[in-house]
Amino acid sequence: MSYKKNGEKRLSLDEKHIRQLIVTRYHLQLANDQASIDREPSIFAAISLLHDSLEAFLVTASDFLNANVKQQTDIPTYLDRINEKLPENVELPFRFRLLQLNKVRVNAKHHGVQPDRTELQGYLGTCRDFFEKATKTIFQREFWNLSLTSILDDGETKELLQECENSLAQKNYNDALTFTRKAFFLEFEKSYDIKHFSEGERDSAWFFPYRMQCTFICAKCELHR
Repeated sequence: MSYKKNGEKRLSLDEKHIRQLIVTRYHLQLANDQASIDREPSIFAAISLLHDSLEAFLVTASDFLNANVKQQTDIPTYLDRINEKLPENVELPFRFRLLQLNKVRVNAKHHGVQPDRTELQGYLGTCRDFFEKATKTIFQREFWNLSLTSILDDGETKELLQECENSLAQKNYNDALTFTRKAFFLEFEKSYDIKHFSEGERDSAWFFPYRMQCTFICAKCELHR
């Protein structure tokens, strides 16, 4: 969904922004994985990845909101510019903690100062909470449910893929594979289903469009050899 501020209409979330937010989520997961390793280098890696996830989110949000942000902008400026684009009396949460994270990352990357392991889980929790709240505020979506299926046209394929995602969230992997296979059939194989022949539909006029489609695909294969 979109909202308005000062008469300016916000664009709906598109494929580019969804992909970028998925990258944010991926970096967050990598940071969490590194934080669980009891080795000194993993602490540096976790802070770096966590900061990457924050930066990816802020870049995406500023682009989505058409915020006045220049290249190589720092974290405080990102937060300020995004807040300027939000509705009145609404602003991004956890500013102080995010700026603390930014300082820890600068010290680790540029000065070799090892981050405090006891603080690491706190920063991870702050970023998770920030992404959840900020995604609802800015994009009107759930951070953990973002996927490209949301931009598909309504129909049976979209419904099957959404069922697949629900099954994955519940760790029902067999059901997830079943829904995925059904969606694949609808999109790529239904046109070549031979059950019509078993039902007595052997008229050449019925088969003509599929024969032409096969000829077209074969021609493309020859062209790209």
